[in-house]
Amino acid sequence: MGMAAVWVAVLVLGFASAEKETAVTETAQAPTADVMMVLKEQRQMMAQLLDSAPAPMDRVRVPGPRSE
Repeated sequence: MGMAAVWVAVLVLGFASAEKETAVTETAQAPTADVMMVLKEQRQMMAQLLDSAPAPMDRVRVPGPRSE
């Protein structure tokens, strides 16, 4: 009987939270032109930073034996 009550509570909480998520997504607004411009600038900066990053090492260092 106790496990059945737990499952009922899980289902009730699951359905209650699902209703809230749909309400939030319906009221969300499209990003403004300013926000889109800032995001574009951030993407450009990230591309520049990644292009100027040092190249990864070509050769992987293999550790030597642990015992002598």
